[in-house]
Amino acid sequence: MSFTPSDHPFVFFGTPELATVVLDELEAAGLVPTLITTQPDRPRGRGRALAPPPVKIWAHERGIDVLQPENLRDDPALDVLLNSEWSYFVVAAFGMLIPKRLLEHPAHGCLNVHPSLLPKYRGSTPVQSQILADDPSCGVSIILLDEEVDHGPVLAQASISPEEWPLRASVLNGILW
Repeated sequence: MSFTPSDHPFVFFGTPELATVVLDELEAAGLVPTLITTQPDRPRGRGRALAPPPVKIWAHERGIDVLQPENLRDDPALDVLLNSEWSYFVVAAFGMLIPKRLLEHPAHGCLNVHPSLLPKYRGSTPVQSQILADDPSCGVSIILLDEEVDHGPVLAQASISPEEWPLRASVLNGILW
C-alpha cells in the first residue's frame, strides 16, 4: 500500500514566520495542508493597522483556506474542524492551547514540530531559554501532542551542533527552523 498525500487531508496550525519554514518543508515533501488554522489578524506597527500572520499569507499565496479562531474552546471554527474528517494535524508555533477533544479528532493524531530536544525547553520560548541556560545541545523534536504544553511521546529528534556558542536567538532560530 502506498502513501498518497491527497488521500490524507490534514490541518496545519501555526502563526509566525518560523511556522512558514515548516510549511515550506512539508510542501517540498509533497504534503500540502488542506486547511490552515492561525491566529487572528492583529494590529502591528506604529499605525497599529491590522496585519495578517505570516502563515495566513503563505496559505493565501497557495489558495489554501484559512481559519482564524479567537480561541479553540467555543469559536465557530471549532465546529469546522470537528465536523470534517482529518488524517492528522501538524502544529508548529501556533500560540494557542488545543483542547483535548480537538487533539483526539484526527485519525492519526496531532504532531507538533518543536525547536528543542524535548522534554527540555517546553513552551513558547525554547530558543531563548536554551541560550539563557548556556546549553549548546540544540535540536528539533516531533512529538505526538497531548493536552499538556509541548508534551507527548517523542516520535523523532534531530540534534544540531552549532560551530559557535553562544549564538544570538535569531541565528539559532535560523538553524532550528
